[in-house]
Formats: sequence, structure tokens, C-alpha cells
Amino acid sequence: MSVDEHDAGRAEGAEEAIEEVGRLTRSLLREGVALAARLELEGMHATDRRALGLLDRLGAAGAASPSALADGLDLTRAAATAVVDRLVAAGLVARRRSASDGRRVELTLTARARALGTEHLRPWNERITRAGSALTPSEAAVVRRYLAAVLDPDPESDA
Repeated sequence: MSVDEHDAGRAEGAEEAIEEVGRLTRSLLREGVALAARLELEGMHATDRRALGLLDRLGAAGAASPSALADGLDLTRAAATAVVDRLVAAGLVARRRSASDGRRVELTLTARARALGTEHLRPWNERITRAGSALTPSEAAVVRRYLAAVLDPDPESDA
């Protein structure tokens, strides 16, 4: 096999691999859209899902405040209050006065929110963790660069 034939075969293999990565990426996006649709049926809209995820992360360090939620979602206090009102009405968030400072309000996820998260999100999170754990640091760096480029709406801004 000549050098040119070898390079052509490698280029063809690379082209096929790139096409397969594109197919897998589109498939992942379709799965994400389907998951979002299932969550919409449960009454969890996009901002509400973001709020629940943030409350889960903030709650790991203790109860979350409405202002921390507003800051984390980049919403006005009024908009964050509307989100919290929806989540409380849906039985996904509990709002209570702080035991240490009765002027403060604390937000926590309810058992219903945790059950929905377990049902819909835990399988995804476990698969993501499992796949990521199998990567070497150099493989993870390639995946990170690829996903960052896919998610970048304006790649020219990085130049």
C-alpha cells in the first residue's frame, strides 16, 4: 500500500468517524428534546426545570433562598417569585421561614420533585457519569472541546 493510499484510507475512516459523531450528537439532542417533552407533561417547563436543578445544587449546601435562585437563573426577583409560586403550587418546592431568622424564606425540593428527578433524570445522570468515568483525561479534553464547540452559538467570538 502506498503512502497516498494509506492517507486516503485514514481520511475516509476519519470522515466516517466524524459523520458518526454527528449522528450520535443529533441522537443525543433528540433524546434531550424527548426528555424535555416528558417533563413538560409533568408540568415542568424549561425555567422551572432549571430552577429545580439549581435548587438541588444549592440545597446540597443547605436551604436555598429566593434571591440565590433569582441570581442563579439570572432573573429579576419578581420573575423568580413567579417561578417559585408555580413550583410551590405544583408541589415541587416547599417555602418556609428560616428557623434561625424568621425574616428569611428558604426553599427546598419536595419528595415529589425528588421522585420526578429520580424517575426522569437519574438514568441520564448515571449514564453520563459512567461514560465520563471511562474516558482518559486526554479523551475527556477532546469531548469537552467538541461539546463546547457544538454548544457555542457564535464560534467567531472566540477568535
